[in-house]
Amino acid sequence: CDYCTPLLEESSQMSPSIIMCDQCIEKTEVAVKSCLTCDASLCSAHTRLHQQREALRGHSIIEVTEDLISFKCKEHGEELKLFCQEDQIAVCCLCIAVGSHKNHQAVTLQEALNNIILIDWSSSDRSVHNLLMEKSFKNAFLTSCGLQKNLEAYRVRIVMKYSQIKAHIEEDQKLMLAILETEEIYTNKWLRWRSESLMCHAKDMNAALRSSQTLLEEENDVKFLQVHISLFFSAHIPFLSVFCH
Repeated sequence: CDYCTPLLEESSQMSPSIIMCDQCIEKTEVAVKSCLTCDASLCSAHTRLHQQREALRGHSIIEVTEDLISFKCKEHGEELKLFCQEDQIAVCCLCIAVGSHKNHQAVTLQEALNNIILIDWSSSDRSVHNLLMEKSFKNAFLTSCGLQKNLEAYRVRIVMKYSQIKAHIEEDQKLMLAILETEEIYTNKWLRWRSESLMCHAKDMNAALRSSQTLLEEENDVKFLQVHISLFFSAHIPFLSVFCH
């Protein structure tokens, strides 16, 4: 007919990936959602209608798709609303009530999704925690190695420093001992010379005393004066020479 021909032509020109609304009558709009309860794809207007009408609010609205069968139970043709925890699979209400999953523990798909997300987040948290712990241990190990190297370097520097100080002290000790030894040698030489000089002077004094005794016994005055002058010079000149040194 004249009314259907333009619609058929318009549909033939559209991309195969575009899904049209099943509820539109006069002008077909592009579908944006799919209703599993109605087995229909809905445009924006009919999607709002589903959300506003009390009788349609319980319908399951999903993203638009051509494959509505994959969201339904293959055994009963009902919507997959539950998740069997024992078999870990999505099932319909009849599967739990009278089907192959009878008496199995089941939760809603949303609850199952939340549990999976929670488990994933927990695993992720543990992974992050393990990574952080591994990184912390690695950093601690590197820090320990760095401190060990620094301590070893300080130990070497301290040993070298005190070895140098010890070498300087030993050199100073040798120098001071050499100076003391030299002073001792010169002091002993001077003492020996001084002792010899005093001994010589003592001998001279003894000789002078003996001469003086002889002079006192001399009766000739001229002879006495000659001997006295000779004794005076022989007694005092050596003594003065000793103290001049």
